[in-house]
Amino acid sequence: VCDRLADTEGFRFAWTAERTGDGLTQSCGAGLGSERIQAQLGEFADDLGMALEDHETQVVERSDGALAFVPVTGDTTVSGVLALGTEAPVDDTERKLLTALGAQVGHAVTAIERKRLLLADVVTELELDCSDATAFTVGLSGELDCSVDLSGVVPVRGQSLLYYLVVDRAPAASPLA
Repeated sequence: VCDRLADTEGFRFAWTAERTGDGLTQSCGAGLGSERIQAQLGEFADDLGMALEDHETQVVERSDGALAFVPVTGDTTVSGVLALGTEAPVDDTERKLLTALGAQVGHAVTAIERKRLLLADVVTELELDCSDATAFTVGLSGELDCSVDLSGVVPVRGQSLLYYLVVDRAPAASPLA
């Protein structure tokens, strides 16, 4: 999000900060160095706080453009802020669009967190019986007269999943090898 916005005409830089127990912690940035982002976190603490509390985009007009502090809102909470440096003043319509952008980013962050939690190291043991021989694990189990257990799932590129299987009681020299 930061890279894309910083490369968009009309924006000079973009950075995000996550809400933590101590306030806000920088999470990413583009078009502006880390030291300058840290300085802005301190310099504009009141404006950032209002964006988080009011759930509304706060704008600070400056001689070189405007700074917009957009709350990143999930389903019910504000998880952080998206800061944007613009080349021109920000009007009410743009402020509403930026607030909608913050909501979209927040929903994306919430979806990522939910996926991460769903695939976390939580142990749930399920035993399933399936008789469809066209399913890979069923066919393997029937052909080799063995059991196949799912030991883990890891998300990989895109929407793919990598499955870790444990095959028990299969002959070492199987006809499938």
